Amino acid sequence: MKDIKSFLKKSPNIKAILSQMNDAGNQLVTGISSSARNLLTSMIYEEIQKTIVVWAPNLLQATQIFEDINQINPEIPSFLFPVEESLPVELAFSSPEFRSQRIEALHF
Repeated sequence: MKDIKSFLKKSPNIKAILSQMNDAGNQLVTGISSSARNLLTSMIYEEIQKTIVVWAPNLLQATQIFEDINQINPEIPSFLFPVEESLPVELAFSSPEFRSQRIEALHF
């Protein structure tokens, strides 16, 4: 994995992302899917050692990102903030497990 990361860090695009993260503090990266997104997130965290927020459009994708990041680098502090797909469902059927995960995510 270290060889892949060191190879990717030589890329001009990756260098630009990392440099902008260090300079501006915020960076929006779109169009990357699956394991490439998680590998990039891991590389960015290792470079800047600051909190990173990753958004996903639904709970399934959020769970996949959460699990992939933990698998790539378990030392990265990762938290999942699960939400139901709609507010009425959340009010009627919100699970205690989701509530506890939300509280844990808010106290990172």
